[in-house]
Amino acid sequence: MQFKPILPKKDPFKGLTKKVQAAKVEMESFVTESIEFLKEYPPPWSGYRRTGKLGRGWKKRKWTVVNTTLYSPLVQGTSARRRKVFKEHGWRNVEDVRRQIWPKHRNKIALLLGTKTGFKLRVEE
Repeated sequence: MQFKPILPKKDPFKGLTKKVQAAKVEMESFVTESIEFLKEYPPPWSGYRRTGKLGRGWKKRKWTVVNTTLYSPLVQGTSARRRKVFKEHGWRNVEDVRRQIWPKHRNKIALLLGTKTGFKLRVEE
């Protein structure tokens, strides 16, 4: 058995205005920048061996950034799930993305679409 996505015959973005297309590009830029931001590791602080699995786990799924590595919430998750030791040693987390990266992209998207900056970023674990 196999599953195939049902795709439109025509490009769904072809008829959109230049503003909406520019906003789409800005959203893609946000996703890419977020992944690169979260992939960076802080300097090692003990003799443990790093595998790079956590950094490689950050992926783009449409306009969503995900990491399915089992321990990612403990290292880079929200303050509620994240272990204190990882914050103390400089690991970036999803809340850092919301505070540091999202605001500049949110404002650009709002300007492109001619709206107020009412866009929010939802973080789920």
